[in-house]
Amino acid sequence: ISVDFVFFDAEDQGPPNLVSTPTLYDWALGSIYWIKHKPKKYKPDFAIGVDMVGYKDAKFSMDGCSLYYYGYLTKKIWQIAKHLGYDTIFVNVRTSGSFDEHIVLNEKGDIRAIMIMEHIPGKGFNPYWHTTHDSLQIIGKHTLKAVGQTLTTVIYNLN
Repeated sequence: ISVDFVFFDAEDQGPPNLVSTPTLYDWALGSIYWIKHKPKKYKPDFAIGVDMVGYKDAKFSMDGCSLYYYGYLTKKIWQIAKHLGYDTIFVNVRTSGSFDEHIVLNEKGDIRAIMIMEHIPGKGFNPYWHTTHDSLQIIGKHTLKAVGQTLTTVIYNLN
């Protein structure tokens, strides 16, 4: 098994140089840069994005864009989480989808990618999302354990 970790930055930075008519792709600056500069023959089987997944009492819904681009993997992750006893964290709820690096990887990089993030219908993102209050005091060990164990199980059991 080969696992690569890629860390993107400036995904929420916004349009560079005050673009007059910004598009969604003006926001995902780190992943766009990476796609343009990755090794030519680099072709992973899939990518799993995790975005702000450490909050206490987090609830991860199934991102609609992830279901669209790679529904099998998205559903499999939630099934594995349920099997591991984390169905109160990986909730069986579908959201409309959010633009983030998984869209860039799918559309610009030809890499099947999904995203795990907290976005609950009617509630939106966690209130600490992208604020100065997003600190270690709001991180939950149980949430990090649930995400870590779920992803480790996914990596070692998907074929």
